Amino acid sequence: MAAVEQMPQPRTDWKSRVARRWRTALVLAILVAAAVPAGYYLRGWWHWTLARSALERYHSETAQEHLRVCRQIWPKSVQVHLLAARAARRQGEFEAADEYLRACERLSLPVPDEVVLERALLRATAGDLPEQVEEYLLKRAERDPASAPLVWEALAAGYTRVYRVLEASACIDRWQARDPENIQARLLRANMWRQLKQLPKAAPEYERVVELDPEQREARYWLAVVQLEVGRYADAKGHLDYLYKRGMARSDILIYMARCDKGLGQFSQARKTLDAVLAEEPKNGLALRARGDLELAAGLPESAETWLRQAADLLPHDYLTQWLLYQSLVQQNKKEPASAQQRRVDDLKERLERLNDITATKMSKQPHDPALHQEMADLLAGLGHPELAEVWWHSALRKDPSYVPAHRALAEYYRERGNAERAEYHRQHAGS
Repeated sequence: MAAVEQMPQPRTDWKSRVARRWRTALVLAILVAAAVPAGYYLRGWWHWTLARSALERYHSETAQEHLRVCRQIWPKSVQVHLLAARAARRQGEFEAADEYLRACERLSLPVPDEVVLERALLRATAGDLPEQVEEYLLKRAERDPASAPLVWEALAAGYTRVYRVLEASACIDRWQARDPENIQARLLRANMWRQLKQLPKAAPEYERVVELDPEQREARYWLAVVQLEVGRYADAKGHLDYLYKRGMARSDILIYMARCDKGLGQFSQARKTLDAVLAEEPKNGLALRARGDLELAAGLPESAETWLRQAADLLPHDYLTQWLLYQSLVQQNKKEPASAQQRRVDDLKERLERLNDITATKMSKQPHDPALHQEMADLLAGLGHPELAEVWWHSALRKDPSYVPAHRALAEYYRERGNAERAEYHRQHAGS
C-alpha cells in the first residue's frame, strides 16, 4: 500500500493544471480588455474636468488643450464641441468656434437650446449685433439668471469691439453688481479703457486681475503694454520677463522688453535684443521702429533715419513710425524732406483724431447710423486696415441694406481683390 501511495500523480492532473492556466489567462485577458477602454475613458474624463475648471477660471487656452484630447475620445459629443466653441470664442478664434457649433448642430437634431445660446453669444462677441440678437440675449439674461454672466460677457466684448462704449460699460456694471471681483468682468473693462486709449484707467483694472489670478496671461501681457506706454518701464519689464520665461518667447515680447530697457537707459541691452529679433525677422516693422527710436534717443539721428525709413516703408500708416522719422529729419536739419514728412504726419494725426472721436463718443450715441459706419470704414481703409474697413462697410449695410456709399465702396474693394462676382453684386446695388 505504501508503494502505491508514492506513485506519481496521474496524467489527468497535468491536463487540469493546463486547463487552470488557460482559464486564468482568459480571465486576465478579459480584465485587461476591460481595463484598456476604462483607462482610455478615464483619461477623457480627467481632461474634461480640467477643461471645465479652466473655462470657469477664464483660462481659455488651457481649456482648449484639454478639449483637444476630449474630442479625440468623444468625437461625437455635443457637450465637448460646445465647450470647445466657448473656449475658442473667448480666445477670439471665431471661425474655429463656428466650426465647433456646426458640429453640435450636425450631431443633435433638434439643436439643443444651449447650442442656440452659444451661437448667439458668438455673434455678439464678434460684434455682429443685429437687434434680434441683442433682444434674444437680453431677454435670456432676464429669465435665466444662470446664463446672465455669459450674456453680459458676450455683449460687453461685442459692444467694445464696435465701440458702443456706453452699452459695454452697462453690461459690466450689471455683472459686477452681482460679482464685484469677477476676473473676466474686470478684464473686459480694462480692455474697453485700453481700446479707448484711456490707459491710466486700464492699468488698475489689469493690475487687479493679475492680483486675483497671477496666471492670467492676457491681463499680464496688456498690463505690461499699458505700463510701458505710461513710462512704468521697470514694472512692465518684470511682467514681460515673467511671460517670456513661461513660454511666451515671441518677438513682440522681446521688442517690448527692449523698449523697457531703452526707457531705463540700458541702451546696450536694448540694441542687443532688437538686433537678435531682426536677425530672425529682418522685415519686422515694429522692431525696426524700436531700433530707430533707440538710435534717436542715443543722439544718432542719421543712423535713426536708416532704420526708420525701413520701418516707414513697412508701416506707412503707423503714426509713431512716421513721427519718429520726421524727428530724425528735423534733427539733421533736412528741411525739405522734413516738411514733406510733416504733412504726412499731420494727415495721419487728423485721421486718427477723427477715428478716436467716433470710437470714443459718436458710435455710442449713434450706433445704428449707416453714415457713421461708412465713415468709420473709410477712415480704417485710409489708415491701412482694409479688412477692418470691409467689416464696417458691411455693418453699414446691415443698418441700411440699400445704403449706396457702402455698396460703392465694397464694389471697388472686391474689384481690387479680383472678386468679380461680389464686386458686380455691389456695383448693381450701388447703381440702383
